[in-house]
Amino acid sequence: TFGGTFVPQVVASFLKSYPEVQFSIEVTTDSNVQRLVAEKHSDLGLRFAKSSVEQDLENLPIAKSRSVCILPPGHPLESATVLSPKLLSGIPQAITSGRFQSRTFIEKAFRDANAELNIVAECGSFVLVADFVLRKFGVAIINPFPITQAYPDQLTIRPFEPSFTRFSVISRRRMETLSNVARTFGDFTRSQVVESMCTTTNFDHLQTFEDHMAL
Repeated sequence: TFGGTFVPQVVASFLKSYPEVQFSIEVTTDSNVQRLVAEKHSDLGLRFAKSSVEQDLENLPIAKSRSVCILPPGHPLESATVLSPKLLSGIPQAITSGRFQSRTFIEKAFRDANAELNIVAECGSFVLVADFVLRKFGVAIINPFPITQAYPDQLTIRPFEPSFTRFSVISRRRMETLSNVARTFGDFTRSQVVESMCTTTNFDHLQTFEDHMAL
């Protein structure tokens, strides 16, 4: 999700001010991001996490988001204030594959509510999920950041209950001083998160962590 939406925007903006910097970007699984940073193949990793410390890594939160349901504009359910498994029972949905934690949460929420989870497309990324919704193949329950920032005026966004919370973080090695370039890029990334949320028409489901980005 980050690699397909947020990272290219941040890097392009950063290079306008620091054209001499060269980036090496690896879009991969969460476990590989952790390994690449821990083993010093990468300085920073942008990912989702549950805690501030994971083994050899320190995770610096930049955003906290609650689950939402995204719909194509004009969908019959857009008049609802909050969406739930009962309201979405039988409605065609695009969903992420089983390697995503959100998939397990969604399946449990529908099972607990005795609601039908009607999956029409299983996707390997949230970008693909959003694309299916935009093409009116169904709706989707997602972690909104950074997808809703990538399509600010193209999707209808409604809170989903029961909700799950995700933290977007920058991972770095613990007890190690960052280079000036990495520190500057980390601060710049935080500023871009804040700016993108402030220019989004619907960001009640998002919260920034400006004070945690002193890299």
